[in-house]
Parts: sequence; structure tokens; C-alpha cells
Amino acid sequence: MEMIVFKCTSCKASLKFGKDKAGRQVDCPKCGAGLQLPANTDANMAKDDDDDAGGYKVAFVDDEAEKLKREEAQAKKAAKKATMRIKVRRKNIGDLEVWAKVHNGMLFLMIGACVWGAAYTLQMLVVFLGMVQGPELGKNAEKFLFPQWQRPIEVGVAADMDQPMFFLSLVSGTDFSGTGRVLMIVAQILTLVQAVMWMIGYGMCLPIEDRMGTRGQLINLFSLGGANVLIHLFFRFLPLVGALGYVLVPYFAPEIIMGEINTERSQPIHVTWCRWALIEILLTVIVHTVLLLEPIMIGVFIWTVAAMVRDEVLEARALGIVKMGFGVLFLILAYHMFACAGTSSVLIKLERVLYILWFAFQTGMIVKVATTSNAAREALHFYLQPDE
Repeated sequence: MEMIVFKCTSCKASLKFGKDKAGRQVDCPKCGAGLQLPANTDANMAKDDDDDAGGYKVAFVDDEAEKLKREEAQAKKAAKKATMRIKVRRKNIGDLEVWAKVHNGMLFLMIGACVWGAAYTLQMLVVFLGMVQGPELGKNAEKFLFPQWQRPIEVGVAADMDQPMFFLSLVSGTDFSGTGRVLMIVAQILTLVQAVMWMIGYGMCLPIEDRMGTRGQLINLFSLGGANVLIHLFFRFLPLVGALGYVLVPYFAPEIIMGEINTERSQPIHVTWCRWALIEILLTVIVHTVLLLEPIMIGVFIWTVAAMVRDEVLEARALGIVKMGFGVLFLILAYHMFACAGTSSVLIKLERVLYILWFAFQTGMIVKVATTSNAAREALHFYLQPDE
């Protein structure tokens, strides 16, 4: 049968029907609109008793050229919407080149936190060795404080006391004192590497837009980082390698405070070895505060970055660093204040509980700084590379 092609007046779709259906009322198979098929005077009109039940149906013909044209139009429309969406995201965070530098800076903050965790692990390994060895006071004193007893006494020659190794041996035990010294030196080297990583990260983040105090935060981080390098250098590293004789005992070996050798003494052992007990204990608390303020400020900076890109989840995680940091500071303050209150066995047990909490919170803080720095990188990567 000869077919006639007719376009729907509503959706413009091509319809194909036989000449014998000309002039009838049908529905468009695509949009459902009612149509009056054009009459064909050249063909015989079909009668009402057409025995073809489907004769009143009209076929839908999808013209290939029109189909291709529609698909291209839809693809262009989708691409335009995607482009508009990407532009809105990028517009919200500002200069992409600057944020790319901040993204790289977060990488160094994460690496620095991982190195910090490695250094802290080595320090805790020294404490574990001391737990295996057990407390020894007299043997350590004979070995490191009075080595001249092992040789003829010379008149006018001062005692050659190695105080740093004496305090370290009280933590690690006599048999592991050499191993403990090596571990502590490596830990301090890693701490210096951590400081360098964080300094590089701060420098990369400096081009960030000065909003919500970001520039001041980075300046404070640089200052705290430099102060912490000096603290580790003069109060830990130089005494360990024998280049400095002075030891800030409560900071150098805080674990001896909770040791059994401290039980029922007339005064705590760290107070005995302090030249100016009150000043040195207060200085120890200040030193711990300065050390912890740096990761706390890192949390504040990440919180600011999250607020600038409007990421509420990252804001909550960064705020968790700040809260955990102040929790560690509270435990350190309580630990050192209780350490000055006496040497009873009950108080020593309380100090051990505080030290365990200190260790747990410190470990959690290190993990939180590393994971939150990585989360900040991922958040910025989402805005920098929205198509991935």
C-alpha cells in the first residue's frame, strides 16, 4: 500500500499512514495529541467497516536526520548545564591557582603529622622497654652519675655525671639505655623533619586570600614552628647527644614521675633534681603548651579553610582537632600538678591513669591531624577537579 508521511502539528514528529486512512481522526503515537489526517482525493476512502482492527493506528517515523539533530541539541544542552555548574563551584572558592597551592600545602601538613606519629611511636617504645626492664635506681646512678668510682679518685677533678643518660635510663631501664638513647635521637631527628614538612606546608598556604584571619594564623604557625624547633633542640636533642649538660627534667623524662622508684620518697625525684623546682615545672607546662598549640592552630586553619569553601563536615572534623588538643593540655597540666603533690602509692597510681589518658589523647590527636589534613585535600580536589 502506498504510504503518506505527515508531521504532527504539536510535536513535529513524522507520522506515516496509508492513503486509505486519509481524513480520519487519530492520536499522535508520540505526544498523544489529536490529529485530523489530511484528505487524499486521489485515493479511495476506506469504509467504516474496515476489517483491519489496527487500521486506525498511525506509525511513528523517527527521521534519522531529525533524530541526530535532537541528540546533538540535547548533548549541547547537557554540556552547557555542566559548564554552568562547574563555574558556580569554582566561583564560590575564588582563585583556583591559589587554592591549588593550598591543596599542595595540605599534603605537607599530612606528611608532617605522619612523621610526628612515627617520632611519638619511638618515644613510647622507649617507655615500653622500661616496663620490660623494671625500675633500677642505684645501678643507673652508679653507671651514669658516679662513673669515677670505677677508676682511681683524682683530687680536684669534678664528678663526670651524665644526667641526661641517667634520667633516660630510669625510663628505658639499664640494659636498654643505649637502645633507648638511639631511639630518642632518631625520634628527635624525625621531629625536626616534621617541623620542616609543616613549615613547607605553611609557606605553600601563604598565598591564600586573607579572609577570616588566615594570614595571621599562618604567621602564628610559623612562629610556633620555629619555637618548637628550638625547644626540641635545646631540651631534648642536645642533651641526648651530650652537647648540653642542662636537663629540664620534668619535660625530658616525664615518665619517671609515675615510676615505682618515686614511691614513698621524701619528695618526687624530678623535684629533687630540679635546680629551681617551681620555675622549671612551670616552664615544663609552658613548653608542652607551645608544642601543642601548633597542631591546635593547624586545626584552626583547616577549620577556616572549610568555612571558606562551605564544607560543614570538614569544619566539624577540624574543630575536633582543637577540642582534642585542649584535652591533651588539660591532662598534661593535671599530670604535672599531681606530680608535685606527693609520692604516695595512691597518687602514683593516679598519675599512671593520667599518663595513659595523655597517651591515648595524644595518639588520637596525631591521627586526627593527619586524617583531617587529608580530608581537606580531598575537599579542595573536588572543587579543583570537579569532573573526576
